[in-house]
Amino acid sequence: MASVPEAECIRPGVPLSLEDALRLVTGYMEHYNQVRLHSALGYVTPKDKLEGKEKEIFAERIETGSGAGSAGAPASGGLAKR
Repeated sequence: MASVPEAECIRPGVPLSLEDALRLVTGYMEHYNQVRLHSALGYVTPKDKLEGKEKEIFAERIETGSGAGSAGAPASGGLAKR
Protein backbone atom coordinates (compact mmCIF):
# COMPACT_ATOMS: atom_id res chain seq x y z
CA MET A 1 0.00 0.00 0.00
CA ALA A 2 2.99 2.31 0.38
CA SER A 3 2.97 3.06 -3.34
CA VAL A 4 -0.66 4.27 -3.31
CA PRO A 5 -0.06 7.45 -1.28
CA GLU A 6 3.09 8.13 -3.28
CA ALA A 7 1.34 7.70 -6.62
CA GLU A 8 -1.91 9.46 -5.67
CA CYS A 9 -0.64 12.16 -3.33
CA ILE A 10 3.01 13.11 -3.64
CA ARG A 11 3.62 12.83 -7.39
CA PRO A 12 0.60 14.87 -8.64
CA GLY A 13 1.67 17.87 -6.54
CA VAL A 14 5.38 18.07 -5.90
CA PRO A 15 5.86 19.73 -2.50
CA LEU A 16 8.11 22.76 -2.47
CA SER A 17 8.62 22.79 1.29
CA LEU A 18 7.94 20.72 4.39
CA GLU A 19 4.79 22.76 5.05
CA ASP A 20 3.62 22.19 1.48
CA ALA A 21 4.24 18.43 1.83
CA LEU A 22 2.26 18.39 5.07
CA ARG A 23 -0.63 20.23 3.36
CA LEU A 24 -0.62 17.73 0.46
CA VAL A 25 -0.51 14.67 2.70
CA THR A 26 -3.17 16.04 5.07
CA GLY A 27 -5.50 16.77 2.15
CA TYR A 28 -4.91 13.31 0.73
CA MET A 29 -5.59 11.63 4.08
CA GLU A 30 -8.84 13.55 4.51
CA HIS A 31 -9.98 12.57 1.02
CA TYR A 32 -8.89 8.93 1.48
CA ASN A 33 -10.71 8.52 4.81
CA GLN A 34 -13.76 10.78 4.37
CA VAL A 35 -14.60 10.88 0.64
CA ARG A 36 -13.08 7.93 -1.24
CA LEU A 37 -15.20 4.79 -1.40
CA HIS A 38 -13.29 1.59 -0.55
CA SER A 39 -14.24 -1.65 -2.26
CA ALA A 40 -12.90 -3.71 0.68
CA LEU A 41 -15.43 -1.92 2.93
CA GLY A 42 -18.39 -2.46 0.58
CA TYR A 43 -17.92 0.88 -1.19
CA VAL A 44 -18.27 3.06 1.89
CA THR A 45 -15.74 5.48 3.33
CA PRO A 46 -13.60 4.50 6.33
CA LYS A 47 -15.29 7.34 8.24
CA ASP A 48 -18.76 5.89 7.57
CA LYS A 49 -17.54 2.42 8.55
CA LEU A 50 -16.00 3.74 11.78
CA GLU A 51 -19.22 5.60 12.63
CA GLY A 52 -21.29 2.44 12.01
CA LYS A 53 -23.21 3.90 9.07
CA GLU A 54 -22.52 1.11 6.56
CA LYS A 55 -25.74 -0.84 7.32
CA GLU A 56 -27.79 2.32 6.78
CA ILE A 57 -25.94 3.01 3.51
CA PHE A 58 -26.43 -0.58 2.29
CA ALA A 59 -30.16 -0.47 3.17
CA GLU A 60 -30.56 2.81 1.28
CA ARG A 61 -28.80 1.34 -1.77
CA ILE A 62 -31.08 -1.69 -1.75
CA GLU A 63 -34.15 0.51 -1.32
CA THR A 64 -33.25 2.83 -4.17
CA GLY A 65 -31.73 0.13 -6.37
CA SER A 66 -28.47 2.02 -6.65
CA GLY A 67 -25.18 0.54 -5.60
CA ALA A 68 -21.81 2.24 -5.49
CA GLY A 69 -19.59 0.35 -7.86
CA SER A 70 -22.70 -1.74 -8.69
CA ALA A 71 -21.96 -3.69 -5.53
CA GLY A 72 -24.77 -2.73 -3.15
CA ALA A 73 -24.25 -4.57 0.12
CA PRO A 74 -21.26 -6.86 0.27
CA ALA A 75 -21.82 -10.59 -0.07
CA SER A 76 -21.45 -12.75 3.04
CA GLY A 77 -17.94 -12.44 4.35
CA GLY A 78 -17.58 -9.07 2.64
CA LEU A 79 -16.25 -10.57 -0.61
CA ALA A 80 -18.20 -10.93 -3.81
CA LYS A 81 -18.44 -14.51 -5.04
CA ARG A 82 -17.71 -15.28 -8.69
